[in-house]
Amino acid sequence: MSYFDDVIEPRIIRGTYYTTERKQMAYETKELSFSAFKNKRKEKDSHPDFTGEAKVNGQIYWVSVWEKRDKNNNPYFSGALKLKDFTPAKEAARGVDGPDEGDNPCPW
Repeated sequence: MSYFDDVIEPRIIRGTYYTTERKQMAYETKELSFSAFKNKRKEKDSHPDFTGEAKVNGQIYWVSVWEKRDKNNNPYFSGALKLKDFTPAKEAARGVDGPDEGDNPCPW
Protein backbone atom coordinates (compact mmCIF):
# COMPACT_ATOMS: atom_id res chain seq x y z
CA MET A 1 0.00 0.00 0.00
CA SER A 2 1.40 3.40 -0.92
CA TYR A 3 1.03 6.81 0.66
CA PHE A 4 -1.24 7.86 -2.20
CA ASP A 5 -3.74 5.06 -1.50
CA ASP A 6 -4.79 6.91 1.67
CA VAL A 7 -5.69 10.19 -0.08
CA ILE A 8 -9.43 10.79 0.29
CA GLU A 9 -9.89 14.32 -0.96
CA PRO A 10 -8.81 16.26 -4.05
CA ARG A 11 -5.42 17.93 -3.71
CA ILE A 12 -3.59 20.66 -5.61
CA ILE A 13 0.18 20.23 -5.84
CA ARG A 14 2.06 23.10 -7.53
CA GLY A 15 -0.65 23.80 -10.10
CA THR A 16 -1.60 20.19 -10.90
CA TYR A 17 -5.07 18.98 -9.93
CA TYR A 18 -5.89 15.35 -9.29
CA THR A 19 -8.55 13.36 -7.46
CA THR A 20 -8.66 9.97 -5.78
CA GLU A 21 -10.22 8.58 -8.96
CA ARG A 22 -6.94 9.42 -10.74
CA LYS A 23 -8.67 10.98 -13.73
CA GLN A 24 -6.05 12.90 -15.62
CA MET A 25 -7.04 16.52 -15.98
CA ALA A 26 -5.85 18.80 -18.76
CA TYR A 27 -2.95 20.80 -17.45
CA GLU A 28 0.31 22.44 -18.38
CA THR A 29 3.40 21.65 -16.36
CA LYS A 30 4.66 24.87 -14.81
CA GLU A 31 8.31 25.91 -14.61
CA LEU A 32 10.27 24.10 -11.86
CA SER A 33 7.46 21.67 -11.12
CA PHE A 34 6.50 18.12 -12.03
CA SER A 35 3.56 15.76 -12.06
CA ALA A 36 3.80 12.00 -11.56
CA PHE A 37 1.03 9.43 -11.90
CA LYS A 38 0.82 5.76 -10.95
CA ASN A 39 2.55 3.66 -13.62
CA LYS A 40 -0.19 1.40 -15.01
CA ARG A 41 2.29 -0.34 -17.35
CA LYS A 42 4.68 -1.54 -14.62
CA GLU A 43 5.68 -5.14 -15.38
CA LYS A 44 8.94 -5.57 -13.40
CA ASP A 45 10.23 -4.34 -10.05
CA SER A 46 12.81 -2.23 -11.88
CA HIS A 47 10.08 -0.20 -13.62
CA PRO A 48 9.12 3.05 -11.84
CA ASP A 49 6.06 3.14 -9.59
CA PHE A 50 5.14 6.62 -10.85
CA THR A 51 5.92 8.40 -14.13
CA GLY A 52 5.32 11.88 -15.42
CA GLU A 53 6.84 15.11 -16.69
CA ALA A 54 8.85 18.00 -15.26
CA LYS A 55 9.75 21.41 -16.66
CA VAL A 56 13.14 22.97 -15.88
CA ASN A 57 14.48 26.03 -17.72
CA GLY A 58 11.85 25.54 -20.42
CA GLN A 59 12.99 21.95 -21.11
CA ILE A 60 10.59 19.04 -20.59
CA TYR A 61 11.93 15.97 -18.74
CA TRP A 62 10.55 12.48 -18.13
CA VAL A 63 10.09 11.82 -14.39
CA SER A 64 10.48 8.33 -12.89
CA VAL A 65 9.73 7.73 -9.20
CA TRP A 66 10.19 4.56 -7.15
CA GLU A 67 8.68 3.80 -3.72
CA LYS A 68 11.39 2.32 -1.50
CA ARG A 69 12.04 1.41 2.14
CA ASP A 70 15.11 2.25 4.19
CA LYS A 71 16.86 -0.16 6.60
CA ASN A 72 14.34 0.76 9.32
CA ASN A 73 11.44 -0.01 6.94
CA ASN A 74 10.47 3.67 6.63
CA PRO A 75 9.04 4.57 3.21
CA TYR A 76 10.73 7.09 0.94
CA PHE A 77 10.74 8.06 -2.74
CA SER A 78 13.66 7.86 -5.14
CA GLY A 79 13.52 9.52 -8.52
CA ALA A 80 15.23 10.29 -11.81
CA LEU A 81 14.86 12.86 -14.58
CA LYS A 82 15.62 12.24 -18.25
CA LEU A 83 15.47 14.91 -20.93
CA LYS A 84 12.68 14.20 -23.41
CA ASP A 85 14.59 13.25 -26.53
CA PHE A 86 13.42 14.08 -30.03
CA THR A 87 15.77 11.88 -32.07
CA PRO A 88 15.53 11.79 -35.88
CA ALA A 89 14.00 8.28 -35.80
CA LYS A 90 11.24 9.41 -33.44
CA GLU A 91 10.61 12.56 -35.44
CA ALA A 92 10.49 10.59 -38.69
CA ALA A 93 7.86 8.33 -37.14
CA ARG A 94 5.88 11.47 -36.29
CA GLY A 95 6.29 12.77 -39.86
CA VAL A 96 8.91 15.44 -39.11
CA ASP A 97 11.80 15.71 -41.58
CA GLY A 98 15.35 15.53 -40.23
CA PRO A 99 18.37 17.39 -41.58
CA ASP A 100 19.32 16.93 -45.24
CA GLU A 101 22.21 14.58 -45.92
CA GLY A 102 24.16 17.48 -47.40
CA ASP A 103 24.07 19.21 -44.00
CA ASN A 104 25.94 16.36 -42.30
CA PRO A 105 29.69 17.08 -42.03
CA CYS A 106 30.49 13.39 -41.32
CA PRO A 107 31.80 11.58 -44.44
CA TRP A 108 30.40 8.18 -43.43
